[in-house]
Order: sequence, then C-alpha cells, then structure tokens
Amino acid sequence: LAPLFAEMIAIHGKDADAISEHLKRLGTDTDDRGSLMGTFDRTVMKISSLFTKLDEKFLPSLIDGEKQVLDHYDRAINASSPGNAEYPVLVKQREALRAKVADMRAGKPT
Repeated sequence: LAPLFAEMIAIHGKDADAISEHLKRLGTDTDDRGSLMGTFDRTVMKISSLFTKLDEKFLPSLIDGEKQVLDHYDRAINASSPGNAEYPVLVKQREALRAKVADMRAGKPT
C-alpha cells in the first residue's frame, strides 16, 4: 500500500495547490501547509510508511480518511455556486477522489 499512500499524498497536494491559486486570485491569504489536521494526516501517513508494513489492514482507515475529505468537498461545493471560478475545480477534484475511493473499495490497483 505504500505506493497508494504516496499517490494519495501527491493527489491531495496537487489539488490543494489548484484551490490555493483560486483563493489567491480572490485576494485570500492561504497557508501552504494546509490545515492542522491535514498536516497531521500527512505526517502520520509518511511515518507509518517508514516504520510499518503498509498492508491491506490499513486500507479501511485510508478509505475512511478519504471519505472525510469528500465530506469537506461537499461542504465547499455547497458553499460555492456554479458561476464561481473554483466551483468546477472543486467538482472535478471531488469526482476524481470519489472514483479513487471506489477503486480502493473494489480492491483495484492504483
């Protein structure tokens, strides 16, 4: 599962950068480190991959974490509107993450 963990970290980093660019265009200050919880999750994933064998027993926890991220996307999309520049970006990112979670549930390789 180490490659999957690394892939998810990269996906979230890329997605956060894209949203950050939209927020900066709106004049909002952004914190490149993300939220405290996001930083904690990334740190735990990196440390776990160094010291433990990431096998299938970690997959349910990873899926649960990604479902929480999907909930955050839903709230952000509901707070936005289709006319806003960030809206299609959020929707596209959410749908890509939903597909990734579905693949994880189905046991499909990355």
